[in-house]
Amino acid sequence: MRCRIWVSYEHFADELIVTTCLTWPSEDQSFVEDILRGVIEHLVIYLRLGQEFGQKEEEAC
Repeated sequence: MRCRIWVSYEHFADELIVTTCLTWPSEDQSFVEDILRGVIEHLVIYLRLGQEFGQKEEEAC
């Protein structure tokens, strides 16, 4: 049996950002946290959900 631990999305994304040393170079750092969380959402969460539900990846234009 798998044990699942639920954490908030923000906590998950922040931990992944720190662990991978993901950065966004910008003079204005006030919005960087939201941008990096969005990157995690699109590159990790959406791709994982697509795999889980058998959806095909969209082709780039």
